[in-house]
Amino acid sequence: MVVAATKAGAADALRDELALSQPAILARLEVALPDMIPKAYRWVAEMQEIAGFLGPDHPASQIYQGFARWFEHLAGDAKGEAVDAELMKAFAANIGKKKA
Repeated sequence: MVVAATKAGAADALRDELALSQPAILARLEVALPDMIPKAYRWVAEMQEIAGFLGPDHPASQIYQGFARWFEHLAGDAKGEAVDAELMKAFAANIGKKKA
């Protein structure tokens, strides 16, 4: 959500909405986003394991497979061009900053 909103030019709107509707989540993102980037590779297998535990016929299995692919992408991105990783870091860095 953070990456998509940032790429669409809606990062400020997302931060504003989260500040109104989910302030605890927004506050957690400030720390969690930059912290998770170097650890993303660790969650690939965990998400795959959860998907496997649920089984291929369980609808939530697809969600965890998607999380596994996302973490795999993020881990590779962080070691490469870091496009999405930098977007996430910038989003987190701007939490709590006042607009001019």
